[in-house]
Amino acid sequence: MTSPEITTRICIYCASSLEGERPNRKICRTCSTGSRSPESRREQYLATRKARNCKQCSVELELGTRKSLCDPCRETPNPRCKKCKKVKPLSSFSHDTTRPSGYFPWCLECSAESTSAAKFQDPSDEPNGHICPLCDTVVRGHKNRRFDSATCKDRVRNLKSKFGLEVADYRRMIEASGGRCAICQNRVKQWHVDHNHKTGLVTGIVCAACNVGALAMTFHDVEFVRRLLSFLESTPASQLGITAIASEEANKPSQLHRMWGAKNRRA
Repeated sequence: MTSPEITTRICIYCASSLEGERPNRKICRTCSTGSRSPESRREQYLATRKARNCKQCSVELELGTRKSLCDPCRETPNPRCKKCKKVKPLSSFSHDTTRPSGYFPWCLECSAESTSAAKFQDPSDEPNGHICPLCDTVVRGHKNRRFDSATCKDRVRNLKSKFGLEVADYRRMIEASGGRCAICQNRVKQWHVDHNHKTGLVTGIVCAACNVGALAMTFHDVEFVRRLLSFLESTPASQLGITAIASEEANKPSQLHRMWGAKNRRA
């Protein structure tokens, strides 16, 4: 009677013995701290590790059947997607450490379809009795849906997390503005919340150009603005009697001028 052959675990890189190492270690301590980058070590590990199911059985699992599986794969339990009700390999599920199983209950395909469908509501769906708190649009679809689109949902979340601003206060400022920026008096399609970087206090809502140019470049300094006002009311050139005129090349509007939209400014 021959004694069973004893297999020694070896490093997948240098083939050195892993005796005394942790049972789940694939590489020795020398290779783990060697010149190999983490990306190359990970690629090598993924190439050499054993798959949970064979390739043919993975195809059968993707089709949602377990009848044609081989015996080892049939004995291996695989999760069932709670959305499409199909049994799929673990590679078809995303990791979720907040759940006992460690995986999200929906497969990747169902999760992607649900995410794309949740961005915008279907106009043919019945109203669920809610009104979008940001745009006052009737919300349709599932009873738990509260926003018209993912854009409104992200906007409300950012207002609260970044500026500590409630939706009601944000809408009050929009209604008080009359739809025009308080600085340049242009019609605004997308409002920007301005705040003082020194104190962190929210100052109001303005257009993108005034937020980037008129307010950011003045550092929210009142004395700076007063000096700017004095400069515009009585320019140094006019005080010295200089009447030079810039050329057409130098008078071309810059990117910031185009953002301000001087032609569209209300008279």
